[in-house]
Amino acid sequence: MNTPPVLCNMSRETPAIPGGVRAESTVLRESLRLAAAGVATPASGNVFRELVRHLAIALDVDHAFIGVLEPGIDQNTVYVIAGYFFRKFNDGFQYDLKDTPCENVIGQQFRFYPDRVQELFADPHIRELETRGYAGIPLFDSRGGVLGLMAVGHRQPLCDQALTEDLLKIFSVRAAVELERRYADQARSEKEMELRKSEDRLRATIDAAIDSIVAMDREGRIIEFNPAAEQCFGYKKFDILGKQLAELIIPTRFREGHKQGMAFYRETGQGAYLGRRVEVIAMRADGSEFPAELAIDVAQGVEGEIFIGYIRDITERHEAEAQHQQLESQLRQAQKMEAIGQLTGGIAHDFNNILTAMAGYVVLAGEHAATLGDGKLSRYLGRAQRSGERARDLIQQMLTFSRGQRGELLPVSLGPLIREWTSLLETTLPSSVELRTELDPQTPEALVDPVQIEQVLMNLCINARDAMQGHGTLTLGLRQTTRADAVCASCRQPVVGEFVEVAVSDSGHGVPADVQERMFEPFYSTKAVGHGSGMGLSMVHGIIHDHRGHLLLESRPEEGATLRILLPPHTGSGDTGEAAITGERDSGPLRLAGQVLLVDDEPAVGEFMQDLLEGWGLTVTVYNSSVDACGKFSDDPDRYDLVILDQTMPRMTGLEVAQHLLKLRPGLPVVLYTGYSEEVSEEEVSRLGIKALVNKPVDTGMLHDLARRLLSEPAEP
Repeated sequence: MNTPPVLCNMSRETPAIPGGVRAESTVLRESLRLAAAGVATPASGNVFRELVRHLAIALDVDHAFIGVLEPGIDQNTVYVIAGYFFRKFNDGFQYDLKDTPCENVIGQQFRFYPDRVQELFADPHIRELETRGYAGIPLFDSRGGVLGLMAVGHRQPLCDQALTEDLLKIFSVRAAVELERRYADQARSEKEMELRKSEDRLRATIDAAIDSIVAMDREGRIIEFNPAAEQCFGYKKFDILGKQLAELIIPTRFREGHKQGMAFYRETGQGAYLGRRVEVIAMRADGSEFPAELAIDVAQGVEGEIFIGYIRDITERHEAEAQHQQLESQLRQAQKMEAIGQLTGGIAHDFNNILTAMAGYVVLAGEHAATLGDGKLSRYLGRAQRSGERARDLIQQMLTFSRGQRGELLPVSLGPLIREWTSLLETTLPSSVELRTELDPQTPEALVDPVQIEQVLMNLCINARDAMQGHGTLTLGLRQTTRADAVCASCRQPVVGEFVEVAVSDSGHGVPADVQERMFEPFYSTKAVGHGSGMGLSMVHGIIHDHRGHLLLESRPEEGATLRILLPPHTGSGDTGEAAITGERDSGPLRLAGQVLLVDDEPAVGEFMQDLLEGWGLTVTVYNSSVDACGKFSDDPDRYDLVILDQTMPRMTGLEVAQHLLKLRPGLPVVLYTGYSEEVSEEEVSRLGIKALVNKPVDTGMLHDLARRLLSEPAEP
């Protein structure tokens, strides 16, 4: 059965070490100590008691015992020579092997029953001890003869099969050695030979340990270096035996502290690292350093004290922790941006409601001024309208940054847009930077999101300003161009075809070749810390390629650089020239006729919309309550020719009102307009049978055209 490599229970008699590594290292430590003292210690019951006690503590189980098949006793009977049950010694008794898990262990192999052992075996002792988890390993003498077994049991499930097996192997070897001594009646030479075989098995077990095991004498000389240590540190055991440990695996800056610690131990018998796991920095043969967990114990060897270190490379753990911290940081950032998005959405809704009335009245005033022939007033109102449009674009920019939204792509003549935008740019440039424009008036329109194009221009112009260190000439160019053999500077794809080109040039020092290779990578920046996020050009890349465009870079050392934005030209028709941008109108809108139901919880917006629609010849009924509107509509569903609903209202949203009205009168022309809502989409609106979704502040020309079309369409059955 495969189980996760974690101990279920931490020992109450041994200091706990994070990560479950404590148990493994403690058992290895105890095993080596016992093995070191085993040659000089006479075989006795006390040795076996210490083995089972250490085993129970190491695995944190309720009981551990050693059972043997005594000569002259029925081979189906096991005699317990050492038992440690519930933290007390209990031995000197026997039990029948039949119907016990030990029956599958004696003379066979390691057995592991992580849980439900009472259901598998009818042994009354198991039920008396309330055992759930059991593991046992057979004991063999050096000739393969059956001696008995070593086993552990627990009232809770056992978790780590691999670790439990490794620990039982180590302890069983020691127990087998002692049992063999007990039974040996051969000559001293034969006994020594058998003991060497047992020590070889112990050596093989230690050599198979996954932790690096390094031992040194009191003088700091290496006397043990297992294969795991060879692999970890890059040294061969026989090349470094007898050499100073500090000079091989301890970084230079820590060696003096190591020497002082050794001296302190020799004087006092105390050490800061003894009996616990600590994190240290270790050094490999090639001089590279890595984080490691270290536990040190002192054992009594034949020639005196030896210091045994258990070392584990925890580089992967550190990397995992760093990755976890990074993910947590990303989560916090995502949560922060989510909060910003919600706040921005609320601001957008309220702000757009204000702009709807404000900008709408400016449009109405402009139309009235045009009928009066007051050119000066028309110009003033046109400027006010442009300010309102800039406010509208500002809130859209906030939404773009907070939500990553792309606005509607529109056919735009970039010349007027750039000229208007440069007036804003001039306020951000120092007087020592000269701003020039070279705009070809014959350049065709491009299908773009104007707000995002302004973001691109702002990023590029700020980079150009910084590249000139605040002194030089910044040039904005616009033209139509044909490319046949160019390569995009960011995506490295070939660039072929007709394009609308926007060029940003500076008179700085140019872009070094190594920077050109990475300049569009996220978070890459050549600016000082705190002077740039490294996301500006990455955002430029994303926006331009989202517009199906490309970027070309021309750099001249000590002469400056030019970044060219290539956008596909718009092949459709439409007037987006000066008159459209300024909002000036040559004549008023066509007269309309019909009954309109308008529902908006904002009285100012409702009043403006009523004035606007009635100015077009429509008869308008306004409700500020969605519930009241539904009630009145129910009295006469056929009264209205057109319904205009605000989306965000108390008690009932615009979508809910629309659904109610369309049930009463299917096919009713309904228009939904909104200052901002994440819960409404074009797809949802269309699915419910709503004719159009309009954003605030309302484009009056577009709304007029929409109303004219809906009022002229034949009624749906």
